[in-house]
Amino acid sequence: MKCTVKPASREEALWVSSRLRPADRREVETLTGRHPEEVLKTAYELSAECYVLRFNDEPDPVAVFGVTPGYAMMGVPWFLATPQVVRGSKAILREAPKWLNAWSQKYFKLYNIVDPRNELHVRWVVAAGCRLSGSTVEINGHPFIPFFYN
Repeated sequence: MKCTVKPASREEALWVSSRLRPADRREVETLTGRHPEEVLKTAYELSAECYVLRFNDEPDPVAVFGVTPGYAMMGVPWFLATPQVVRGSKAILREAPKWLNAWSQKYFKLYNIVDPRNELHVRWVVAAGCRLSGSTVEINGHPFIPFFYN
């Protein structure tokens, strides 16, 4: 499986937002209390970099990801995907460290949070080289696990 990564258009980001994996949809809704389409539109607009990922040059994207400038020169990497993403998990994990390394050159530290119920995200975060915090933070009545890179 080959990953193709290109800068995302707003339309591609919205296309992915309407087809999210159920665990990704739940994570976004739990975290923000908003519809994923609205959240992804905002993420697209606020991100310093935003990309769309396809497998084998197929026409439909399987994921959209990026990095948003955060507090105190920190970057906030994010990744949301359709159910098709599981077909190329290994290819994505080969690609992810390249992006995290590049972003770590631009930001003091990379950080975000992950819903522990989104087991695929938790596994990917660890496999990509991020470290999980030993504690959780509660947002909207649900625990989230902070993670860091570099």
